[in-house]
Amino acid sequence: VDPFGRLYILYKIHKKPLKTRPVCSDCASITHALGKWIDEQLQPIFKAQETYIKNSFELKLELEDLVLAGNVSLFKYDAIAMYVNINTD
Repeated sequence: VDPFGRLYILYKIHKKPLKTRPVCSDCASITHALGKWIDEQLQPIFKAQETYIKNSFELKLELEDLVLAGNVSLFKYDAIAMYVNINTD
C-alpha cells in the first residue's frame, strides 16, 4: 500500500477540444484515516444546521415548494476555469 496520495488526470471526452481534469486521491494514504475521523466528527454539526441539504434530490424537493417574489429569479453558474495554474496539456 502506497502511503501517499495519487494525482491523476481524467479526460473530458465530451468537450471539444479535448480537455482534462486533475484529480487528487488520498484513499489508503497516511492522511486518509485522519480525514475520515474529522468528517465523522463534523457531520453531526453540519446536519444540525438549518441550511443543510442532504443531496440533490432533497434540494429538488425544496425548490419545488419554493415560492419566489415577482422580482426574484433562480439561476445556476458553472465554474469553467478552476485549475488555471495547473498545466494539464
